[in-house]
Amino acid sequence: MHTTDPQNERFDIVDENDTVIGQAVRRNVHLNKSLIHRSITVLVFVDGKLLLQKRSQTKDTYPLFWTSSCSGHVALGDSYEETAKRELTEELGIKPTHPLTFLGKDLIRYPRETEMMTTYRYETSDPATLSKEEITAYTLYSLDESFFTKIVPHLKMTPDLQFIINKYLKRSV
Repeated sequence: MHTTDPQNERFDIVDENDTVIGQAVRRNVHLNKSLIHRSITVLVFVDGKLLLQKRSQTKDTYPLFWTSSCSGHVALGDSYEETAKRELTEELGIKPTHPLTFLGKDLIRYPRETEMMTTYRYETSDPATLSKEEITAYTLYSLDESFFTKIVPHLKMTPDLQFIINKYLKRSV
């Protein structure tokens, strides 16, 4: 499969307390559950509506699946927040003008990999400008009952979006 994701990109490997214990390349962390690596996700609300993106077909994990507004791996030496701001700009063309709201940090064990994921919320009135390399489409949703009963059950979504919906979004309705 052709991917636009750099397979030799290096990430910090952390323990269950988020302490750096080594490094590994992208292709290895996506195939080894014991290599816990750092990631971020940002829930962007545009004029009160949640933006969800559909990943491009060239992504190395979950191509063409719906996921959070933006997400990414934390680069060597970067902080979670630095990464979140960078990903907002790279994926959605949004340059943060005010602080991101920290929602939580979670150890997520997927079938093939394990991530220490930090989740943020960002509110804006600015429209997104998609990175065609990263994103195929996006949609804005009101977080009302029909979103959870009629839309969510039919979305082909990443495991992290399912986790986020269950932990961070359902309680807001």
